[in-house]
Amino acid sequence: MFYNVVPIRGIIPNFSSVDFLYYALFTLSLPFVFLQTNVSVLDGIIGKLSYPVYITHFFIIKLFSNIPLFSNESIMKTILIILVTLLISYIGVKAVDDPIDRIRQRRVKNY
Repeated sequence: MFYNVVPIRGIIPNFSSVDFLYYALFTLSLPFVFLQTNVSVLDGIIGKLSYPVYITHFFIIKLFSNIPLFSNESIMKTILIILVTLLISYIGVKAVDDPIDRIRQRRVKNY
């Protein structure tokens, strides 16, 4: 349906056999990468913070855009947005997600 409704204005790229080999190798290696990183502490932290970062970053960007001091685009504004987003996401995980997870685990143990 998407193909029939939205016209394609660009040219579909031609893939060579080498490109196909690279894509296939990348796709087939993903399960092994997941097996190697499933015990990584950093991977666990990134996984826990990914959804809260996704939820909060829109609001934080808008908040900083409305502050006159940060009206212009700058590297300082970008770094500050990243740090505030990570901080608020971490606080959200500790204040909301972890307590709810503990309650859920207690309920499972009681059954």
